[in-house]
Amino acid sequence: MERIGILPRLGASLIDCVVLILFATIFGLVFGSPFVMGGLGYIAGLIFFGALLGYSYLEVLWAQTPGKKVLGLKIMNQDGSEASQDVLMKRWAIKQSGNLLNLLSAITTIGLFSFLGGIAGMVVAGGGLLILSADKLTLHDKLSQTSVFKPGEPKSS
Repeated sequence: MERIGILPRLGASLIDCVVLILFATIFGLVFGSPFVMGGLGYIAGLIFFGALLGYSYLEVLWAQTPGKKVLGLKIMNQDGSEASQDVLMKRWAIKQSGNLLNLLSAITTIGLFSFLGGIAGMVVAGGGLLILSADKLTLHDKLSQTSVFKPGEPKSS
């Protein structure tokens, strides 16, 4: 199997974005904007943000988001073997570190977590550009020893 590069992974992300935009639209129509400060807006924002993290957590449960599933992509160990839940959790936590810190900031109202979340988000986003290298691994792939493959493809020699 060959590691998957930027275009299929970008395609999976775009599918996920469409699903999340639909979710956000329905959520906004039912509960109001999660971006309005104070009262129910704050609670709606926490629920909305928690739902977004939950959606991304499907990478731990299934080793793929719905976007990856539609395109037949799966997160695996770098050698092409199935990744354990522990490995997938480590990858998810690294990839979502900025969002997790921002959620912690929203819950605790401690601004330092938001600042650290911004830095972590920039590091993860910048680390995503590593996919353009020959090994097709992002920073979160390298740190968790994972990669994205299309299972069922013949192994490359």
